[in-house]
Amino acid sequence: VRVGSDCSELTGTPCRCHRTGKGYAWARVQNRNVGPRPSRTQTTAVFDFFKKAGDFVKDRAAEDIEKVRKFNDGLTKSREKLAADLEALISGAEGGISDILEELEDVLLMSDLGVDTVDKIMEDLRKDV
Repeated sequence: VRVGSDCSELTGTPCRCHRTGKGYAWARVQNRNVGPRPSRTQTTAVFDFFKKAGDFVKDRAAEDIEKVRKFNDGLTKSREKLAADLEALISGAEGGISDILEELEDVLLMSDLGVDTVDKIMEDLRKDV
């Protein structure tokens, strides 16, 4: 098929060869017989979108990692304070068992375990004692 002939009979749509003047044979060799090539701005816009999406994901992941790190640091501080308070309670245990249990209850409540959890723990301890 020569330049200027109608290759739309073969593809169903006018192909690039009629816009460039290179002919249908060139379009077949280039595998570009299905329409015009996207403009450089269209291609750049697509790649920019994926670059921005990738940057967003990286930034979001960094923020999430920082939040988890802060949360873990807070848990570490709470755990260390609870351990220190329990150690002080055990090492300085004087008085009756009821006084020790009251102090233990105060320590557990101050360590943010929650009222329901502390009540359950203290109920189980009082049953055993």
